[in-house]
Amino acid sequence: DPEGFEETLSVVRANSLDGHLGAILAARRHEALGERVAVFWSGNDAFFEGTVTAFDKGAFAHRVTYDDGEKQWLQLWRENEVVRWSEEDEESAETKEKTEKAGTETGTVTGTVTGTVTGTPAEKNPEG
Repeated sequence: DPEGFEETLSVVRANSLDGHLGAILAARRHEALGERVAVFWSGNDAFFEGTVTAFDKGAFAHRVTYDDGEKQWLQLWRENEVVRWSEEDEESAETKEKTEKAGTETGTVTGTVTGTVTGTPAEKNPEG
């Protein structure tokens, strides 16, 4: 793992437990590719929609390719990054809601969440 990776991952996990959507996505690393998000640009005072298209493990950053074609590398997990689910992506809203809930449960959730999540993290990982 790159230098500082474990420390960054610890911060990411803590922020995801607080319900920070960017941190929840960041904790999924490569599994977040293809997710539709809206990122707040303070200079424009607006959200811009795009797709998570790449992950850089060394920087613990995701590339968002916006609908207008612009690309930007972001550390989604940082507290100052304001990220929400794309309004256009209604198809998997239930899955996302369950993923967010899993990220905010008390305790530590390990592993990668893919597909539809049901039950509590303890039921999914009875060993820990």
